[in-house]
Amino acid sequence: MSSSLRPRLFAIALLGGMSACSSGGDGGTQPGPSPAISISLNPNSASVAQGGSATVVATLTRSGGFSGTVALTVQGAPTGVTGTVGSEQTANGITTATITIQVAASTTPGSYTLTARGSGSGVSDATATFTLTVTAVTPAGFTIAAQPTTLSIQQGANATSTISVARTGGFGGAVALSAQAPAGLTASFNPTSVTGASSTLTVAAGASLAAGNYTVTVTGAATGLTNQTTQVAVTVTASPGGGSGNATIDYSSCGLIPTWFAYQDGSGPWTVLAPTNFKYSFSVSGPTAGIAWVTGPTAANSQVYVQYFSKAEITAGPLDYCASANLGSKGISGTVAGLGAGDRAQISLGAGIGGTVNGNGPFGITGVHDGNQDLIGWRRHPTGANPDRGFVRRDQDIPHLGTVGTVDFAGSESFTPASATITVMGFTGVETVNHGVTYWTTASCYSAPLYQTSSGPSTGFTAMGFPTGVQRSTDYHQLNVTAVTGAGTPVVGYTESRTVSEFFHDFGDRTITRPPSLGMPTIADLSGAYKRLRATFTVDDQYASVLFQTTTLSPTRLVASTATKAALGGTTAILTIPDWSGLPGWNDQWMAGPAAT
Repeated sequence: MSSSLRPRLFAIALLGGMSACSSGGDGGTQPGPSPAISISLNPNSASVAQGGSATVVATLTRSGGFSGTVALTVQGAPTGVTGTVGSEQTANGITTATITIQVAASTTPGSYTLTARGSGSGVSDATATFTLTVTAVTPAGFTIAAQPTTLSIQQGANATSTISVARTGGFGGAVALSAQAPAGLTASFNPTSVTGASSTLTVAAGASLAAGNYTVTVTGAATGLTNQTTQVAVTVTASPGGGSGNATIDYSSCGLIPTWFAYQDGSGPWTVLAPTNFKYSFSVSGPTAGIAWVTGPTAANSQVYVQYFSKAEITAGPLDYCASANLGSKGISGTVAGLGAGDRAQISLGAGIGGTVNGNGPFGITGVHDGNQDLIGWRRHPTGANPDRGFVRRDQDIPHLGTVGTVDFAGSESFTPASATITVMGFTGVETVNHGVTYWTTASCYSAPLYQTSSGPSTGFTAMGFPTGVQRSTDYHQLNVTAVTGAGTPVVGYTESRTVSEFFHDFGDRTITRPPSLGMPTIADLSGAYKRLRATFTVDDQYASVLFQTTTLSPTRLVASTATKAALGGTTAILTIPDWSGLPGWNDQWMAGPAAT
């Protein structure tokens, strides 16, 4: 491309009477200087990225009396490169112009020589060269890499790898990291959204995950860019076990272990522990200790528990955590007889569930444990129209899918229950009093619910249980008395409830004193990766322990925090859901999200 440089023309006035210049007395004349032009460039080289541009100042100088028009062009530009001349200015015979060199995004990277040429009538062309270096442009993007790329982790432990983010083409956005891991391996990132150069990947192996080789795939995602992946090879090795120490939590009698287990010595950090033979052992040196565990089939339907004890309580001996709710593997069936019109029967065997019938006929129980179990039955009419009747058949080891035969509440194995007058002290007339009786038998201490009923607002009621003549020395009654203020259910509606549970062998008259009110607790919503609450309230000295429990529905998540009287060390209870984020094997999805209500 070209442009004419048109300098300003100045008229030179000649003084009258003057002759031509003379060089001497010989009267001859000398020739004047030849008309000429010259060009200089500043700068005379530049490095331009594909799609970019550079600006060069061209200076045109006239000499020898030349004052004509000059055309300035740029020559030798490769494909995709243009030179545009503009912003011409002339003063005192010197003209300056701006040459804009534009490089297309498609121009091949390399070094090129461009020539700025000035052409005018009556003068020789003037040239100046310009060196253009075209550099390649790296597109916006990123890559991720792991260091180290291999991890060795013991069962129940964890290890870390650094995920580096390398950015190209000026990309500076956030990269969101996620991981795909086999069941039993949990992968988490800190941070999960990377605006810098790296994030820490923590891989935790579940305590029950089989030893072997696994692969964790890490994916990085950014808006408008292609996802990037990298892999970390994980070798899981067998854990040396649940440790040793002066405290042991025992799950061996049920053959089940929690999904996740951790303990706290005093106010120290929480430590994740793997089991040995279904037992967790650890050392407690502080005045108190906490244990936490998770159960549930999925993260979306989980139960999280945390309990606090004094050192003396937790080190007194192994704590057996195989409650009757831990089910066995057998299913049995049978037939109920001897029920009157409207009667309801509850049948129990080996902590199994499902043995409830509303009339004579077949029944089934699942989750029955192996070994000798006591078959317990109870007949009751909802309104008391028919008398209660009990049933017991001892030492039954029924095979899976076997039958117990007939449970006949009119036969010789049935009995007339013992009755007892229960005097209730301290309840008010606006409270509804409910009570229920559960029977515990066998060396494993399995529970058999007998009945649950509403007694109404009163100062006493009649309860039913096993007479002494049909009891064994290892049998125990459990009497639960609950007073509820306000209408509703134990999930929604009521404003306060108080429960007393007493365990005893012989069934007889008893006095139950209502526990004092806890009053309204102060609830604090703590920050974190999941919903964490803290309850503060005053506890009367007669309480043996306190419980702070929250439940969310759909999906179901239960969180319960319990502390014994000795662990509290006073009458002020402060129960807090701890922050376990980042601990090996912990999954934030076991808890409701931080915005949950």
